Amino acid sequence: MSHRLRILPLIPAFLVLCSGDVFAARIILKSGKEINGRIVEKTQDYVKVDINGSGIYYQLKYIKNILEDDRPAEEAAGKTDKGGLDSGGDLFRSALELAAEGKFEESAARFREGLQETPEDYNLREGLTMAEDAGTGKVPADYAVLVFRGAANMADKKYAEALEVFKEAVHLNPQDANLYYYLGVSSYFTGDASQAVEYLKKGAELSPADPEIYFNLGVNQFSLGDYKNAVASLKKAAELSPDDGEISSLLGTSAYLDGDFALSRQSLSRAVEIFEKNRNGEKAGEIREFLKKIPTPE
Repeated sequence: MSHRLRILPLIPAFLVLCSGDVFAARIILKSGKEINGRIVEKTQDYVKVDINGSGIYYQLKYIKNILEDDRPAEEAAGKTDKGGLDSGGDLFRSALELAAEGKFEESAARFREGLQETPEDYNLREGLTMAEDAGTGKVPADYAVLVFRGAANMADKKYAEALEVFKEAVHLNPQDANLYYYLGVSSYFTGDASQAVEYLKKGAELSPADPEIYFNLGVNQFSLGDYKNAVASLKKAAELSPDDGEISSLLGTSAYLDGDFALSRQSLSRAVEIFEKNRNGEKAGEIREFLKKIPTPE
């Protein structure tokens, strides 16, 4: 399948924080790196930290120690849920489930119905094309069923189940870069960013002009505290997609944490331009305020 259902960015740069109390913390990774930020979410597997306006996930298995200030810092501005597929609604999920059962014609009908309501929805359009291709035999039915089954699990945030399904699918088509993209995203959400990096590297080898793969590769490297390689991946993503503000802002954040303040200013300034052009003044304003904190050459 040459088409792909789009997953929301794993670590969107300068996103709106989750609602609730935020706590100042210093996180010491096992690699020796220290992270200063504000914890906005904690689970038994990871902590989510606000670092200069970016919501970052760090897996506990990579953390040596957390020094936390239990005083609330501020109330967040809103709530953002960044898991699952970038689509919603019963029609989308119903269409995925039908396709996962091999009912491609019925699935295509549901996708069309959804597009009548929201014709601009990317995943509905891609899902329709995928269902039609499977129904006409352009792709093997058994392979298509696995892809849709994995996608249905991802839509329900059942990433462990999705991971196993996509592993099965990759045996049928080991040259499909999209499968390594899905495997990378699923691995990240099951708590294995290191494995996600390996899957996404393979995807980049198969599809070297794919900015989404490089972006997600950079996101996972970032979450591991590997800022130098994150910068390299995100620079490639920015070259391939120069008008993506999320890429530029995360590149700027990565460069900042890697100590490359010149690249950080350049990338974040570019992100401001993009967000202002797209009339997203809130994000542009957040980044502009952070730019004031970046050291300038004397």
